[in-house]
Amino acid sequence: MKHLVKSASLIGFTEVAMVAVSIVRNKYLAVTIGTEGFGIFSLLSSFFSFIDIFAGVWLAAPTIKYISEYNSDNNKDSVQKVFDFSFVIVFFVATFLTILLFAFSNIIKNKFLSPEVIFFHYALFAASYISTSLTSVFRSLFQAFKLVEKVVIIRIISNIFNFITVVVLVYFFDLTGFFVNVIISSLFLLFLFWRYSKNIVKIRLIKINFKEQISRKILSFGGVSFFLGFINLFSEYLRRIIIISYTSISVLGLFQASFGLTKYLGVISKGANFYYIPKMSENMNIGDRNRTLNDYLRIILLTGILFSVVAILFGKIAIRILYADTFLPLADVFYIFVIAQFLVSVQFSFSAIVVGMVKLKVHSIVTIIAHVLIVIIPLLLIKRYGLWAIGFGGVVASTQHILINSIYLRKQIGIKVRIENILIILMAFLFISASVVIKDMIIFYKFVFILVLLTLIYFNLRKKEKDFVLNYLKKKTNLTRHKL
Repeated sequence: MKHLVKSASLIGFTEVAMVAVSIVRNKYLAVTIGTEGFGIFSLLSSFFSFIDIFAGVWLAAPTIKYISEYNSDNNKDSVQKVFDFSFVIVFFVATFLTILLFAFSNIIKNKFLSPEVIFFHYALFAASYISTSLTSVFRSLFQAFKLVEKVVIIRIISNIFNFITVVVLVYFFDLTGFFVNVIISSLFLLFLFWRYSKNIVKIRLIKINFKEQISRKILSFGGVSFFLGFINLFSEYLRRIIIISYTSISVLGLFQASFGLTKYLGVISKGANFYYIPKMSENMNIGDRNRTLNDYLRIILLTGILFSVVAILFGKIAIRILYADTFLPLADVFYIFVIAQFLVSVQFSFSAIVVGMVKLKVHSIVTIIAHVLIVIIPLLLIKRYGLWAIGFGGVVASTQHILINSIYLRKQIGIKVRIENILIILMAFLFISASVVIKDMIIFYKFVFILVLLTLIYFNLRKKEKDFVLNYLKKKTNLTRHKL
């Protein structure tokens, strides 16, 4: 619990601290580039994320898994070999793909993108591809080593830099400036990761021995990750195509904005995952896995309920503050995206164990079903329900993910959710459902509702959990004052 709270609080508080920066940035961009600009950015992001699977995405899971495992055994040579393999493969594949992206740019724009996307914006995205791909390798390395403090520093520096450059460039060059900032920010982020990783591993281009056991293990795991990553990104791309085909690129911009808003709800789970995922990749006994799972669930559930309820009750205000009045149509369906984000956080509780134990067959089946659902459901319902159908597809997909993985872990491995966490899940269902019902009531009732929720959350905390959190926060506050 101690390490989970530390990871969740450091990264979570950093994300919260960056909210003020994001508010100004998103408000400025919403006014200057509008829903159409966000839509074009969403389409390009989706396409290049799809291309990422051929470079570095498929190596992220095995890199975290085996670096975590070898690092826990203090096997430094094997850690270096895993990093060397990932870095070299990603560098050469990303370079080759970048050449193809420019060579076949006209075909790609006409077949996979939209007439609204001009070549220069496309070219800027393509030019940032190598740095973005290599950054993913360093990010996996830092997570495998659980280097929370260094990630926090990089996060703060890169966000401040990104804020300054995007404001200046958009002011002078409008939408083109926004896309120029994409390549500048990606290069700067790569530099930061390179700078802070020099004392962890050697960064080099060497000849890879594909016959080594480590290389074969990475390729075996990576092959499954490649296939599932392809399914994942292709389904995300199809969702955006469905939105454009049945609605408009402005609605796609609203969809992109929903991601921008709901990501704030996942700050605690994001922080906890930084420790939880590599921890579950280590060699552990069933008792330790069971204890870590339930500790993680308590953190995610108790914080997730509060964040989700607040987001649903005050979603319209958040959209007006963070974006612009042209984004207000999102307010009517925002709650379904909040619920989907909450379920994704819970979903990771179980999928991290399945992947960490290399139970790739069941992981593949569950993942394929999930991505079929997030495409089929919107396709069937979007004509009638519009953007709501996209969020609902995510809710159904994550629900089946949770059910199948939890049943598998209980029946086959002996890992199960404690009764107290099951009761918290029921509480989450009741309060999140109720918040949807009262979201249009006056503010007084909303605050009373939140006060009742906070009271229940407080009584659900164990005494040692209250003391630990209070002492940890007090320690960090005193340390900050001392430094100042």
